[in-house]
Amino acid sequence: MVLSQLAFEEILKDYLGYAEQLRPFVKDTNFAVIDAIKGGKKVLFEGAQATMLDLDHGTYPFVTSSHPVAGGASVGAGVGPNYLKKYLRCCKKPTPLALVKVRSHLNCWMKQANTFVKQVMSSVR
Repeated sequence: MVLSQLAFEEILKDYLGYAEQLRPFVKDTNFAVIDAIKGGKKVLFEGAQATMLDLDHGTYPFVTSSHPVAGGASVGAGVGPNYLKKYLRCCKKPTPLALVKVRSHLNCWMKQANTFVKQVMSSVR
């Protein structure tokens, strides 16, 4: 289909209709969450995965694009940490396969780190 064949006005009309259907469900969630907390409501933030997958504190490059540690709840929700009063941590026993994966990730990371150090040292000499 060539660009000139697209019915721009028709497509725009359709998508503006979709926007109107979605409008009641769109909010500035930062303010909605803060208002709920200030109103005495209980708010639950969920962070899956584990610290080792945290973007800042994990074993790069084997990380997720979020902050699944306790303090990451305020980062992800746009709520200051002063609003977070209680933390509940749920842990599970790692499976043997999970341990093999972690070991494999760490070995790969160490190889990359060693290669980098060798490159830096060879350029310094």
